[in-house]
Amino acid sequence: MDRSRIISYFFIFFVSARTVAIDGARVRRVIEGSPLLDIKTTDYLSTRYFVAIGSGHNCDTPIPDFVSELIGKPKDTEVTFINSWGSHLVGRICAPKPGHLLCTGSLLTPFLVQTACHCLASFEERGEDDFHRGVKHNAQEVGFTVHPARRLVEEILTNEGVFCRDFIIHPKCGEDGVRLIYDYALILLYSSFDPYQTFYAPIYPVADLAKMWLDTMAKEKVCLNIGFGRYKWLEGKPYEEDNARSDILRHGWSRAINYKECYQKFGGPYIKNYTERSSFLCTVSLTYRPKQREQKSGKGDSGGPVTCDNYYVGIVAEGRYFYRGEYKTVTFTLQPQVGYDKRMSTAFSAYENSIEYRADMSYNIYDLYGPEDPLKDFRVSAPPFKVYFVTIGSGHNCEQALPDTSGNSNFATFGSDVRICAPHPEHLLCTGSLLSPFLVQTACHCLATFRKRGNSEVLDGVKRNAIEVGYTVHPARNHLDQVLKNQGEFCKGFFVHPQCTEESGTLLHDYGLIVLLYSFSFQTFYAPIYPLPNLAKMWLEAMAEAKVCLNIGFGRYKLVAGGKPYEEFIGRSSVLRHGWSRAINYKQCYEKFRGRLLTNYTSRATFLCTESLPYRPQQEALKSGRGDSGGPVTCDNQYVGIATESRYYQRGANNSAPFLLDKLAGYDKHMSTAFSIYENSIEYRAEMSYRMYKLYSEPDDPLKYFRVEQPKIKIYDNIGGKSSSCALFIKTTSYIDFLIAVTLIITFNQ
Repeated sequence: MDRSRIISYFFIFFVSARTVAIDGARVRRVIEGSPLLDIKTTDYLSTRYFVAIGSGHNCDTPIPDFVSELIGKPKDTEVTFINSWGSHLVGRICAPKPGHLLCTGSLLTPFLVQTACHCLASFEERGEDDFHRGVKHNAQEVGFTVHPARRLVEEILTNEGVFCRDFIIHPKCGEDGVRLIYDYALILLYSSFDPYQTFYAPIYPVADLAKMWLDTMAKEKVCLNIGFGRYKWLEGKPYEEDNARSDILRHGWSRAINYKECYQKFGGPYIKNYTERSSFLCTVSLTYRPKQREQKSGKGDSGGPVTCDNYYVGIVAEGRYFYRGEYKTVTFTLQPQVGYDKRMSTAFSAYENSIEYRADMSYNIYDLYGPEDPLKDFRVSAPPFKVYFVTIGSGHNCEQALPDTSGNSNFATFGSDVRICAPHPEHLLCTGSLLSPFLVQTACHCLATFRKRGNSEVLDGVKRNAIEVGYTVHPARNHLDQVLKNQGEFCKGFFVHPQCTEESGTLLHDYGLIVLLYSFSFQTFYAPIYPLPNLAKMWLEAMAEAKVCLNIGFGRYKLVAGGKPYEEFIGRSSVLRHGWSRAINYKQCYEKFRGRLLTNYTSRATFLCTESLPYRPQQEALKSGRGDSGGPVTCDNQYVGIATESRYYQRGANNSAPFLLDKLAGYDKHMSTAFSIYENSIEYRAEMSYRMYKLYSEPDDPLKYFRVEQPKIKIYDNIGGKSSSCALFIKTTSYIDFLIAVTLIITFNQ
């Protein structure tokens, strides 16, 4: 009978979810680390993508009195055997206590967490070189759990977390003597973390990651550490840490030290091949707080993010107490010692933390773990580029027969509730950028036909009649199925650049504008506009610095199978797809897009060119496809170009020899926004608006075509290291003019 009662108790307990009552915030006296008072509105980003990792034995609920008497154990006994596998069996994740939090990490995607290798591995000795190789734990056996960021541990509720599916550690992770090297790891989660947290660690261009690492050391930047780890010393022993973990998220500041000092403090002379293995940076506790100068990360903080100037520069690895300043071998005394920490630099985890390699990482994980959603592990923490992106329907987007009441099927009234049909992939002609509620910027060739000019090889662009073709504009959505009927607007008129032409198979001045019939109420975010000097600078810097650029669209997205690796499949995508490419310099652009065949190339080269990235051999020809024309191209999150045309060429210098397939790459040409100043500059946008007003004679709202949307660099919109601790708002053109004037005065006075 008693045995039945016990079994019944545990069955009911594990299947049901326990609720946790929160009486209020309990803030204890802080000795070394200060409590974070708010993690939701703070400007420090790491508190939003920070996660806690549970040790796998996080159920220690007191057992009932009758069970305690039967088994002869105290009431607060932890039933480890049942909790370690029973909770996992029924899918129950218990609310952790401070002692259950093993490590911390950073949420990279809904399915991936970045942390330290030593959190997920044990170390085995190999050979006689005193090197201990990291061997990852079995995720199923240890039963680790990942919990969302909260200010208090007690705010993490029952079932608020996800089990781990697998661990991935750096192939060189290990201990060289007693010193951790390549302390990088990933956790693949069983299910999406979206229900608990949707903010992700930022990613940066590879060049920026390297610069962040070097600048942090060279300029000795101040860095932020956070965690639930050890937070105080044993009483009377100021350099011996208490085992107790914090029940509140704590933070502290430290200062980065230079490369030489880092070498001295963390066993540089004893690490074999230090130059190759030093993939870290080091920090020292600050000196200006005498009572807290030994402040540093504690055990339990490992794997968490370290931010300097609000950039995600490192991962907590290990810490020591040493003398401040130069390395000494004499016996330590208490007072001169300070806390030093070693952080694994994100500059050496390019697959996880760089823009260029993130997609490659995603596909590798897809290959390993299943085809149900190949991009579910890919999440770019960046401003949503697609919000001013729109699609342009071909005007024949209703597959059902339409009654023609006006002599024009495109404008027919087909039913009381259907005005514009939901598009299918094959109905999407081009894409564009929403400039204002009534204007869409796109490519000229999307809106024009080309007619031969006399006996020359030049073809002039002649705009189509907007009423006749019946094109429609639809809002941006991740999947075309999400674009519903009547979610779109007809076109009232087209504008094409007066010099829009095609010469020797190359499109020139490929700029176009669509005037909508009615206000575009389905989307209210508009493409950014910039001062004229900025537009020119963006164009030149993109080429000079070979910046990495983002392309998006619903166009052709795969190559024909069966031995035709560079012939595009004609089908369009039903999912909004993205890809990365690298800008090439002016000379390469001249060679790849027939510059020597064009007359007066200098005045006609109003474009920039990009090349598919070379690091993915199976997909090195990744580029824009037909159907992506007219869409926005962004480099460093700046609207720099309009997708125009693309080709396959041999990578590198121009070569007239037969193509070598394994060396081919995709090249794209994008019309630069630096040459569409009426549409994309602050100074000329108002004039463009009044021209529209005069053309269409609508006195009710002469400025309805004018919409200034300044780039808002929000604290959570960080892809290229451009975010700030507070939002940047540029209010008026006069303010920018004032800043430019002041800059010029200072420059000339010098």
